[in-house]
Amino acid sequence: MDESRFELSELDRKRNEELSGDVDYIQNVRMPQGEEGRIMVHRMNGGEHALLAGWGFSLLKDIPQGAVILDAGCGGGANLARWMDHCPGSNVCGLDYSPISVEESLAVNADAVADGRC
Repeated sequence: MDESRFELSELDRKRNEELSGDVDYIQNVRMPQGEEGRIMVHRMNGGEHALLAGWGFSLLKDIPQGAVILDAGCGGGANLARWMDHCPGSNVCGLDYSPISVEESLAVNADAVADGRC
């Protein structure tokens, strides 16, 4: 999977740095909202989260073809895409209560949603 598509834009990177010490911004991870939530969701899709996800996926073995996978708290949808890459032929469902997270997940996985895989 092309992880570069989850990199923050230069503008978002600068804004993230400005906000990084703000407790309210950090708490936004619970339910991303507003402009800060949009940046947080993009941040969750890449960076250190991507490294951690890569490690986690490296430990997954013997998932049957055609598995139905639920990602509860799917955030920005990057792990939904990773699941589909890791388990070809599977169907993946993402669940999140943040509208920003759902919007981002749908955008990130638009082709898979259109194909009925996600």
